Amino acid sequence: MKKLLVFAAILATFTSYSFAQIPSKHAAVPVAHARPQVHHLQDCCQIHPSSFVIRAHSADGTGIGDYLTHTYCTPGNRFLHIYIGEKELGNNENQQVLVITGAGYTTNYNTGRKHLSNDWQHSPVWITQANEPAGCIPFDSDFDLYDEYDGDQPDLEHIGAGVVSRAEASAAIKAFQVNDCNGVGKKPGSLETESFIMNADDIHDYLRRNPHVQYLQFYLGYKPLAYETTIFIAGLDSRGRHVWSYGDNGIPYLFGHAGNCPNCSIDFDESLDFHRQGARMFRQEARQ
Repeated sequence: MKKLLVFAAILATFTSYSFAQIPSKHAAVPVAHARPQVHHLQDCCQIHPSSFVIRAHSADGTGIGDYLTHTYCTPGNRFLHIYIGEKELGNNENQQVLVITGAGYTTNYNTGRKHLSNDWQHSPVWITQANEPAGCIPFDSDFDLYDEYDGDQPDLEHIGAGVVSRAEASAAIKAFQVNDCNGVGKKPGSLETESFIMNADDIHDYLRRNPHVQYLQFYLGYKPLAYETTIFIAGLDSRGRHVWSYGDNGIPYLFGHAGNCPNCSIDFDESLDFHRQGARMFRQEARQ
């Protein structure tokens, strides 16, 4: 429990304001812009490890990459909903994880309006594992401020696609959210980050162009000028080397521009959410 309380207490200072955030239509972020935000979280806030890893594809087609490149994920309707979670390791030790599910637009038949919701029909739910220093990502020192490659052979084979039941995913989400500050009596105007929504169209195109990407790595970062936590996604090859997405100008990119929750535009999912994600619904619950 100690790790969880420290993590939650630090994230309590990373707030977003009370307007609902909509994810950007494009996710590509220059590596040069993302790296300082990751470093800020690790250096100024002393959070490490602050990255998480998962296998992109699996033999049975249930990986995140398999989901995003499937024909039912259509352009303009590919999103990832990424929760901060916590798993028990035993001996009173916990480990931070990310709980991820696909999301897309649905239509409210009462109003006729489209809105974002978690994808119950097609998406599995995935849980990542934390990347420990000098652990499974041997070439991470080009992005992770405190990691150093110790010369050992890559240790990636044990990393799976992370598919779990909704019950297990919900328990991990709850384990983090019960210790954060989003509850009755929360200071008006700001909420602690609990999850992120990211448009995945650019990630889909990237995975199509780079079939040698075997793993996805998620970095938590902090935007000092916006006073909020953020998240980035990078691809890794079979040896653990970053595979950047390059634009026509030769600039390397990874993926971000996520919307922060619970100040975000997504429906409450009773199968996963401990706190309601979605700003309007969350505020209604908090007043009760």
